[in-house]
Amino acid sequence: MKTSAQFIGATGQQIFTLSFQPESAAKAQFVYVPPFAEEMNRCRSWVAGQSRQLAQRGYGCTLFDFRGTGDSDGELINSSLASWFDDMALAVTTVEDAFQQPVILWGLRSGALLAWHYTVRHPAKVDQLLLWQPVLSGQNFVRQLIRQRIAAGLGRERAAESSDQIKAQWLAGQAVEIAGYPLGGELMVELQSLEITPNPASTQIPVTWLEHVSEQSRPFPIPTAKLLDKLKVAGHSVNAQPFCGPAIWQLNERDENFEIFKLMGDIYS
Repeated sequence: MKTSAQFIGATGQQIFTLSFQPESAAKAQFVYVPPFAEEMNRCRSWVAGQSRQLAQRGYGCTLFDFRGTGDSDGELINSSLASWFDDMALAVTTVEDAFQQPVILWGLRSGALLAWHYTVRHPAKVDQLLLWQPVLSGQNFVRQLIRQRIAAGLGRERAAESSDQIKAQWLAGQAVEIAGYPLGGELMVELQSLEITPNPASTQIPVTWLEHVSEQSRPFPIPTAKLLDKLKVAGHSVNAQPFCGPAIWQLNERDENFEIFKLMGDIYS
């Protein structure tokens, strides 16, 4: 396995990439779209472990940080969906040009939501879509962040805030700090508009959907099950599989989920 790191893009707007490649020509190239804020950090080691496993099985993997996050240029407070979609396009195009192999766009949590919308916008750029525990609705995701902010403020000296007050700050273009991250108004307002819905532009692209369940015998959560039915009725080819084990994106302490590694090994043999 070969590992390489590089910065790509124009000066001052570069994104950091980390590539895991097999010794011989790869079967396909995964491009990983990371989740948001603390979920990105919680999953970083887990995703790197999965990437190494995929490289050992003959697949290339490229991980990248959005501008304003990780080791990439920029500040999170200035980020927007437009800039992040540009980052995704840069990562995908760089991998395409370097390897001339099929691209599997791999998104985790909010990264899966962004990967879905990138694929709808650029279906010719993506051969397959892999979604790990996708965020179904940006609005619901942002609502959870707001609750986190409000809960963190309880018992502290700062004045109590309401959900409407926080949203008003974003609409006014102001940043709000949540869990140590300064979240700018433009990004958060835009993020609320996204959701995974059927779209005829991308029905030809196979989707592998991996959803966490507490026990293997348990059904998918109702919102996920309903959405999967809608996607299939609309003509999307979706292979939805459950996995158990630790929900890494929720854990503050480092952990591993080997159940999903095994499942990925079965799917991408």
